[in-house]
Amino acid sequence: MKIILAVMMMAVLVAGCQVEAQGVQQTASRQPGENKVMVASDIHHLATSLKDDGKAFTSFVAGGDGKLLQYTDELMEVFVSEVKVERPDFVVLSGDLTNNGEMESHKELAGYLAEIEAAGIQVYVIPGNHDVRNPFALGFEGDQRKRVESVEPSDFETIYRDFGYMEAISKDPNSLSYLAQPTKELAILMLDTNRYERNLEIGVPNASGQVREETLAWMKDALKMTEGTEVIAVMHHNATIHSEMFVDNYVIDNTDVVMQALKDQGVEVVLTGHIHIQDLVQDEATGIHDLTTTSMSVYPQRVGILTITEEVYRYETEDLPVEIYAKEHGWKDPSLLNFADFSKSDFAGRAKEMLFSQLPTNTSAEEREAMGEAMAALNLAYFAGEEADQKSAIKEMKGYAALREIKSPFLQHYFESILQDETNDNAILIEREES
Repeated sequence: MKIILAVMMMAVLVAGCQVEAQGVQQTASRQPGENKVMVASDIHHLATSLKDDGKAFTSFVAGGDGKLLQYTDELMEVFVSEVKVERPDFVVLSGDLTNNGEMESHKELAGYLAEIEAAGIQVYVIPGNHDVRNPFALGFEGDQRKRVESVEPSDFETIYRDFGYMEAISKDPNSLSYLAQPTKELAILMLDTNRYERNLEIGVPNASGQVREETLAWMKDALKMTEGTEVIAVMHHNATIHSEMFVDNYVIDNTDVVMQALKDQGVEVVLTGHIHIQDLVQDEATGIHDLTTTSMSVYPQRVGILTITEEVYRYETEDLPVEIYAKEHGWKDPSLLNFADFSKSDFAGRAKEMLFSQLPTNTSAEEREAMGEAMAALNLAYFAGEEADQKSAIKEMKGYAALREIKSPFLQHYFESILQDETNDNAILIEREES
């Protein structure tokens, strides 16, 4: 396969009617056989009824991994609006739809997705490791955390029946996987890679992934129905390695078998999530591209757009225009009105705290702050998929050299895994193989 990596300018987001018209015009100007798919992953929606401004919730968010759970409602509102502007043919959500599988969160999210479908745009969803039979399903009230109802696989399919399951031309009886063929040119294979069977028994959600043997057999049989049709696959867990630091519990355990089966059926692109970083890689063994879209709930609140033509796959990202939407709709929260700075500052602060917890107690305040700034820059670039572009500037930062001297195998390995990336992870152009 001939691969062309292209540096693409991200679409400029403008407000109001001008943007609406632009979105419609983009749809109208598509070529015959062209399909546009908007991809969002790891939304981690938490229902309004399950959170407040109390101590329990604010502590939970502060102690988390960067998910802005206090703003999942607003992020979904902006996302729905942006879908209507961009007018993709389809929307794909690649798992971890909810914070921890709360029934109420699933139902509320389905309401947002119904707005998208009411605009004439089909949505396809698949669960992530947080979404089903999750014993950590929680609600918050004042200074109390409370256990709330999670969902069974049958509940998941019922709640999201209009978002892929009713449209399926084949459903796997052994998982929540299904195959849809929305157009004569394109089929979408939605693979459930989660291991939720024993979650309630063991008391924790299983983060690892695999495609069950029974599901693999179903997949091979189902894909025979799509001969002569382009197929893209979607799964929550990674299909191949994105970082040597994050393999176990991130890449599906039987990736070699699954990727070869997909290759045998002519699949060239797999859309994934789970790892929360923006990263585009090609599997060495099969040549399949694993395009991982970063978490929509984490800095920089980004989504992907995959355009498929007869000749190429074109993938690029765009940030949700939260500030523009907030100003247009009269929102008063200063964090939303200055969302880009707020999100960046919040995430940078978490990176610093992670570093500070590992520094010797005799580290000077000046050195501590310099190293913190370098660590924050590394993490911001990594999660945004901009490490290749930011590498030189980061290495020139005052605290970078001192950061590299820290005697922590984990941190040293972490730095190397970030800075060895040489590719643009926010845009790629892939020439399709001739059938």
